[in-house]
Amino acid sequence: MIKIQLEGLKDQKGLIGVMIFDQEEGFPTEKEKAIFSKEYPVKGGTPIIRINDLPPGKYAISLIHDVNGNRDLDKNFLGVPVEPFGFSGNKSILFGLPKFEEAAFEVKEGEVESKIELIKLL
Repeated sequence: MIKIQLEGLKDQKGLIGVMIFDQEEGFPTEKEKAIFSKEYPVKGGTPIIRINDLPPGKYAISLIHDVNGNRDLDKNFLGVPVEPFGFSGNKSILFGLPKFEEAAFEVKEGEVESKIELIKLL
């Protein structure tokens, strides 16, 4: 089981979209290449998301806080995200989005915790 704890959630509304990948291809943005994809409503407080039934393996998480609930990561006219997002591993995005290996972690038996700091650019 993966326990995802979000840090830096400012708006108590909308949806948290979670994607889990087991390979580099598609990470971190291609939902159709994720092995798991689900949206969770923000209900107040600091959300903790639990994902069961993943076999042992190496995974990386990509998520967005869809504040307005339109099921899309909104961007400005330059293509810069205006809604928060984050990745397992919390790598800086100064030099671009993280690679799978930079965000990946091992899931074995029991519970694995991933704390993800939300990034808000604008």
